[in-house]
Amino acid sequence: MRLKYDGFFEVPRSRLYVFQFLRDPRRFARVLPGFKEVEVVGVHEFKVYLTLNVGPLRGDAVVVGRFVEVEEPKYVKVVGRGEGVNSTLDFTLIFIVDEVNTGSRVSWVFESTVGGLAALMGGRVLDGIARILIDDIASCLREALQAVNPSSSKLTASQRSQGACRSHVPLLSLVLLVAGNPTRGLRLRIMVS
Repeated sequence: MRLKYDGFFEVPRSRLYVFQFLRDPRRFARVLPGFKEVEVVGVHEFKVYLTLNVGPLRGDAVVVGRFVEVEEPKYVKVVGRGEGVNSTLDFTLIFIVDEVNTGSRVSWVFESTVGGLAALMGGRVLDGIARILIDDIASCLREALQAVNPSSSKLTASQRSQGACRSHVPLLSLVLLVAGNPTRGLRLRIMVS
């Protein structure tokens, strides 16, 4: 099943700060629901270990990502693959960071192909799950980017379980890394096919 998401949000941070946050998997991976651990494999590659807990999809997953294009301080393109509980996710994620009067605007595009058990859930179910994740991940990412103390963006499992990132649908988490809910001042367009 193919998925495509795009959107944007704004934060009161410099373009360079936001770019560096998005370019550092040790920082951005921590806002993902189900986050357990992140491992930097090389200069351009990383692995994110997650715990899945959505319907019949319960267990561990690993997302391997690679930065394939980087233009400081404005553009990051990541390609990768997630695998876990008999499901797969092949994706491309693009971030574009622009300067605005209030700080920075983060525009993003995500395209993926979901396979295995997750794809068998069907478009309507995936769309419902996606809407929950979108709000959750966007809130966590915005909060991390707005944090006065940069180390406070390193949410612990305990903090996430207490509502910082309350959702537990992580196979799609990287899909929805940066997304938003129009009721919170963010724009979102979802296409599920």
